[in-house]
Amino acid sequence: MGPAVASGAALGAPVALVGYALQQDPGGFTLAVPDDWSRSTDSGRIYYMSADQLLRIGIHVTPVSAGGPLADLQAENAAGPQSNSGYRDASVVPTAFHATSDTARWTWTWDGCTAADLGARRVLDLSWVEHGQTYDFWVSTPVGALTQADLIFNAVSATFRAGAA
Repeated sequence: MGPAVASGAALGAPVALVGYALQQDPGGFTLAVPDDWSRSTDSGRIYYMSADQLLRIGIHVTPVSAGGPLADLQAENAAGPQSNSGYRDASVVPTAFHATSDTARWTWTWDGCTAADLGARRVLDLSWVEHGQTYDFWVSTPVGALTQADLIFNAVSATFRAGAA
């Protein structure tokens, strides 16, 4: 069962979820983030992380490429073994999001960067074109926290809106 939806939001607007805070990010989008998570940036990417930094949401907004999200994620998937230690269990599939079919979902497992990652990690990634830009968000979590990763991914998916609210 996912997080409970709080009442009181306008029709069509993202709503805060119980245990989450609705963030109007300076990067030009809105999303729900678990309470008490912190925001940071790195190389054009935006991150929201749990206090222990084991659970992470990443967001990357870029110009639209010629191939679109599916081709972009397929290329990233092909490069996965070279750039991610222990890259495995990967798939890229077309999907739909925010009423656009120009969307892809990428899931994969890897061994993490450091001992602090506590072993293998699973990444759930969604990329789509909206308002003339490519939006890409992902949830990264230790393999042992997959249920929590699914809940977070679903909460972000339900509340992500391009353009500041």
